[in-house]
Amino acid sequence: MSGCAKGCAHPQPSALVLAGASTQFSLVSGGRPGDLPFATADFADTNATLRRLADLIIAERRPNETSAACITRLGQDRLRAAATSGRP
Repeated sequence: MSGCAKGCAHPQPSALVLAGASTQFSLVSGGRPGDLPFATADFADTNATLRRLADLIIAERRPNETSAACITRLGQDRLRAAATSGRP
């Protein structure tokens, strides 16, 4: 998690990155906070967005697979679909 796209708090690549902006946060897979996000969400939707991602990872994670490996395997398209489902 990073407060902004500069990523000073955690500059290393991560399986899943949440980076804050003025009114939204961006979600990056396998990168750094300043990388191209696979999805963005309003701060008001934070809990619902993270719940949908968590539900996907819980449902798809294989035995002995780390969450990071599962996120990588699922890919940005599946993550985007989960993060944005139910939004107008």
